[in-house]
Amino acid sequence: MILVGTVFFSGTAPNFSRLSLNWLGVWFVSGMAGAIVNVNQTSLVGNLISLDKMNFDFVRALPIPMSRYLRQKFYLGYWFQVMINGVMVLVVGIAGRAPLALDLALILGAAWGTYLAAQHYFKRDYQLRLTNWTNVTQLFNRGGGNLGLMLNLLACSIVGVLTIVIYSVLIQLFAAAAMVINIIVLVGVGIISAGLVWHYYKTFWQQLD
Repeated sequence: MILVGTVFFSGTAPNFSRLSLNWLGVWFVSGMAGAIVNVNQTSLVGNLISLDKMNFDFVRALPIPMSRYLRQKFYLGYWFQVMINGVMVLVVGIAGRAPLALDLALILGAAWGTYLAAQHYFKRDYQLRLTNWTNVTQLFNRGGGNLGLMLNLLACSIVGVLTIVIYSVLIQLFAAAAMVINIIVLVGVGIISAGLVWHYYKTFWQQLD
């Protein structure tokens, strides 16, 4: 929020009001990239299972299907994270005076990117769950510590920025073929997303069932 505020409320905020619907795909992908960067091992959804502490073992001993219990817990963390990311991207859209259609694309992209990232970190929390922690820093440092967190943020940021820049350049240079480019990109995003959802279903959710 500090970064967003600094850029968009310092008097130097860019003006996106002239952007056409050709940029819908760019804004959708930008929302996804922002959400994936923002959701990490320190997010609520990435620590929700371990926050149960010893209660998790108690719940597991009850005649309650673990898949249903964890799905409810996952969606709790997911919607909480969506609200955070949604507010951030909405601030970006409003401060940049973007058209409503682009704002909606940005929010939808953030919601979908949050879903994909949340599945990864929720599964990670289950695999690395720690029920006897005494300091929340112990949860954040699982699986690589601060160095791993920083490298992950750096890698996601670089990949995200490069993707957005290349996509934007293509839309700018080939405006006449913008619809075709958007369709190709969104089909690619759909295929990758379907693969990730299937992967998490087979390696995590189905195992719980």
